[in-house]
Amino acid sequence: MIQFFRRIRKTLVDDNKPIKYLRYAIGEIVLVMIGILLALQVNNWNQDRQQRQKEKQILIELKRDLVSNDSILQNTIEIQQIITGEITSLIAHLKNKEPFNDTIGMYLNHAYFVERIQFTSSAYESLKSIGIDIISSNNLRADIANLFSNEFPNKTLWMSEAGLLQTSAIKPYYTKFLEAIDEKNPVKSSLGHPEYQYIVDYVNLLKSREFINELAGRKRFKRAICFTLEQLQDKVKKTVNEIDKELEHFNP
Repeated sequence: MIQFFRRIRKTLVDDNKPIKYLRYAIGEIVLVMIGILLALQVNNWNQDRQQRQKEKQILIELKRDLVSNDSILQNTIEIQQIITGEITSLIAHLKNKEPFNDTIGMYLNHAYFVERIQFTSSAYESLKSIGIDIISSNNLRADIANLFSNEFPNKTLWMSEAGLLQTSAIKPYYTKFLEAIDEKNPVKSSLGHPEYQYIVDYVNLLKSREFINELAGRKRFKRAICFTLEQLQDKVKKTVNEIDKELEHFNP
């Protein structure tokens, strides 16, 4: 093709036809510019397509982590609800000064569990390395950043710190009235925590009104945990729905 244009250009020069040559030169320049513009357009289209594919993949990965965190939230809420019910039964049992039994021993064990939660965030770490602006929806980008940068770490820290304070407050009563048997080899309970068997000074434990008050405080805290995590769970589900809607805009 280049040789073809060169032959035409040489013929026009040899024939001493400057006007025709000028027209031809302008046409050749226009054709070159059109070719460059088309190449740039194709390149931009390819880059945009690749960018959209990256966005789609990271949204799929973010949804996976959010669904996992939704399950973590649900499991944590259910455990806290179970223990809240156990503490309610434990308080009633102690107030009524009913005899000690293995079930009450198990409830005492569960009431001492330290509250904690751990979320999954690997997809968000990948997003930060790529650049969060790759998510084209402003609202979705803001919701994802809020969940992974604020909500998840803040709730993790709150449960850890508040849980330790709660456990510290009740620990003196466990030290005074209960002794764990074979503390170095606990059995994992159905709630996923180490299960100890206790020797209990039950007679004096029944006389401790302060211990019942501390149990009531733990019960209130666990209800607060459930309420807080349920609100967070709603935000997670909402963001997952937003991702599903955004993914519908991508080509299959």
